[in-house]
Amino acid sequence: MKKVDYLNNFRPNWNLKKKYFPVDLSRNVNFDKKTHTIVKNILLKNKKSILNYGEPIHIYKAISKYYKIPIKNLTIGFGATDIINRLISILDVKKIYIVNPSFAPTELYCKINNIKPIMIDKKDIYLKKRKDAAVCIVNPNGNDGSTLKINKKIFLLYKYVIMDEVYGDFYPENNLLKLNNKNLIVIKSLSKSIGLAGLRVGFCKASTKVTKKIQSIRLSQVCNVYAEIIVPKVISYTKSVIQRMNQSKKYLEKKYECKKSYSNYILFKKKNKLTKKFGSTKILGFYRMALADMNTLNEK
Repeated sequence: MKKVDYLNNFRPNWNLKKKYFPVDLSRNVNFDKKTHTIVKNILLKNKKSILNYGEPIHIYKAISKYYKIPIKNLTIGFGATDIINRLISILDVKKIYIVNPSFAPTELYCKINNIKPIMIDKKDIYLKKRKDAAVCIVNPNGNDGSTLKINKKIFLLYKYVIMDEVYGDFYPENNLLKLNNKNLIVIKSLSKSIGLAGLRVGFCKASTKVTKKIQSIRLSQVCNVYAEIIVPKVISYTKSVIQRMNQSKKYLEKKYECKKSYSNYILFKKKNKLTKKFGSTKILGFYRMALADMNTLNEK
């Protein structure tokens, strides 16, 4: 009878050498080599114990200062998805109109929280009054790279206006983050702005009333200790990271045949040596590859 090695049949062989690309740009998280080097050095020099839970107050203060959001209007979440889920569960509406294309989990969280999701096209945003509902718009968009200039009459049509601006730092012209309106809720994420998705830091700006409701159902832990250590030290680099990413975007869109994107990625019309090297995701007929700094793109 053949002897079976159950241990090694049911676990990975940790000694097996696998080929990995140094940077994976297929998952819509941009990569900035300079920032990652800074983060690595922060962790190497860190003297704080990582055996403890993360303390969010330092992250609150850093985000509040950088984005000029009063802490009373700021909610930190374990990623933007956590914020979206909590937000949908507390909104006093029966319907949420989601503008296509959108972030897929938004529709899912609506269904989980017994709110009816209704998908609409961009041309139908201002179609009629929907005072018993909210509207959710990803701007700039994470799928087709587009951006919308929002007419302020939108606040007269919906009870709540949810602006998913996780890509907003890449094209701030149409952002509503600095606008103060009791019906406005803006969602952001450090996963996209500085390309540190593993830290799981999402946040939103909302009225004090809405913020209190979102905070009332917060998780016991909304951040990990790595986020506590890193975010206060790197958030000030956001602007320079965005500049390097947009520099790469401008270069790539000029060199290759692309669809114009206002987000953190390139939409190539054809595969090329970069999509082969860094990976890409085919979406809406294009090959979407997240941005990286010029030095990384040109590495052999």
